[in-house]
Amino acid sequence: MHVCALGPTLTGASHRNASAQGVLSGAYAAWSGLVPFLSLIYCSFYVARAVQPIETTLLEALFISRLYRWPWQSPGRALLEVTLVAWLRSYIAGGWLGGNLGLQLLLVSFVDGRLRELCDKLYFVALSSGSTFREKKLRFGYFMPVHVAQWVAAPLVLGIVLLSVALAAPLVPFLGLPLFIVGYPRPLRQWPVAGESFSASEDTVYYRQLVPRLVRRLCAELDGGRLGPAAPGAFWLVRLESRIVWIEMVERGYGYGVMVVKGLELQETSCHHVEAQVLDDVFSHAGWVRGGDVPDDSRLNRYWTHVVQPRCALGGVSSYTSSTMRLSGLIDSPDTLRAVTRAFYKTLLFVLARATQQDFPDRWKSLRNLSTTYNVSQPFPIEWYSFLTGPSRDARDPLVRLVNVTYAIVEAYGLGGLDPVRAGPKHVCDVFQGVIAPSHELELLSQDEQLRQLTLTAYRYAWKLALDEVTVGEYESPDALKEALVELETSWYLGAEDGVWQQQMLAEKPNLLSLSVADDVYTCHILTLADQEVYVASLSEAAVKGLWAALNLELLYITNDDDERYSIQAHGSLLRNITTQSAEPPLG
Repeated sequence: MHVCALGPTLTGASHRNASAQGVLSGAYAAWSGLVPFLSLIYCSFYVARAVQPIETTLLEALFISRLYRWPWQSPGRALLEVTLVAWLRSYIAGGWLGGNLGLQLLLVSFVDGRLRELCDKLYFVALSSGSTFREKKLRFGYFMPVHVAQWVAAPLVLGIVLLSVALAAPLVPFLGLPLFIVGYPRPLRQWPVAGESFSASEDTVYYRQLVPRLVRRLCAELDGGRLGPAAPGAFWLVRLESRIVWIEMVERGYGYGVMVVKGLELQETSCHHVEAQVLDDVFSHAGWVRGGDVPDDSRLNRYWTHVVQPRCALGGVSSYTSSTMRLSGLIDSPDTLRAVTRAFYKTLLFVLARATQQDFPDRWKSLRNLSTTYNVSQPFPIEWYSFLTGPSRDARDPLVRLVNVTYAIVEAYGLGGLDPVRAGPKHVCDVFQGVIAPSHELELLSQDEQLRQLTLTAYRYAWKLALDEVTVGEYESPDALKEALVELETSWYLGAEDGVWQQQMLAEKPNLLSLSVADDVYTCHILTLADQEVYVASLSEAAVKGLWAALNLELLYITNDDDERYSIQAHGSLLRNITTQSAEPPLG
């Protein structure tokens, strides 16, 4: 749950007519700031004229209290309601409801809210009923008799809709069919704690990094009116690459709002994929997706028969782009493996030289040479060593001994006499993920966590340099190599996708790289932090609450938890599968 502060902030738009949109957004924000004061000025004039030396009942006092509270809780609706009441009072002679302004405003507010809800629910009924005619995949065996019965019993259907509106209860599509019943009234939302994640899956960290930046940007757009009516109960979908963010407004007032933000799973099901594609088509038709297919009739909303309606495109939201590269034929190439073990000597020198530049630990100075029976396939890089330390460095430098020992532990001991190239890609992947082949000499690293981490860091740098060498080309000079290593040190995190990886994502490291294997297929996963464009669409409140109530009915009362049941199958118009997935746990 996120609390956002709203204020008259002018933000640039990131789509066509950006400057005009920005000016209108700023004007709207400035006008919104005056709305509560205009409402209160009118109410104050009334109260000042109406003060009489008579007793005021408790009910009248409550009406007046609401009169002064409502402009701060819902500024836009309050000004509309005050305007309507003022107009009615000027045309209805003798006053109405005893001339009590508080009661008049309460009645107008009630009627206004119910009319909005009635229109939304009638739209939901029309979409649910009409979609089975338009989409053949949604037609069930007896859909025609059901529709005939609906038309014959149209007054009954309208009565059910009106009853749900009067009770402010959800309109429930029974078992996903266009047959509607009234659900039981329920609060807008209940939550025991704030700011907790419902799921601790691997996908969670992507949204934990994205959500704070996204919410700050959305708060600015809320104030500018670009997200449409943002009363409590409003819903939006945000699309960013393969991610879908579900946002619910649970509280709104003058200068603040409270949102509940949920991130949908990144591993899409077939039904999820179908509806996500519909969402992409909606944004593409709006002309916001770069390179998207914009039809000639783009000025007309082709998707008006959908519960999702495009609102705006927002640029400058910093998030990670993900790319995965299959390494078949690359990591198992002898040239690549030789490049790794050759680069490891250089990266190990670089990492340990920088680590000991200010203070060389005594425990490393006293490190003895290991047995000379091991076979090191690569010669010590004298030129690189001289470039890093200078030609006047003592030849008996303990750094040289430290590098030789750690290099041998990784590339010689534990390999059973094999050359690192013959050890194959498994050796590279294991060391990258922090698993060094066991040996008696490995205790030197196991007992010194700092040295172990520095050695693993150097090996990961070596893998990245080897990958660049094979795909792009060798570094032409020691200066270029050092520049590349400094960039790896400052702008990259290389390692397994574990807790440290997630911490680096939350710290917004510019680049992250991992190496993994599954079913003998090696893959390289790269994340890059960049400003991206996100697309925002609003959802029908009646449709969302109706589908959630139907889910509640099926799982808790009918106990139908079949994963292939009709009511959760892909529905392009209602986005039924995405909406079901976004329901509150444990139902969603």
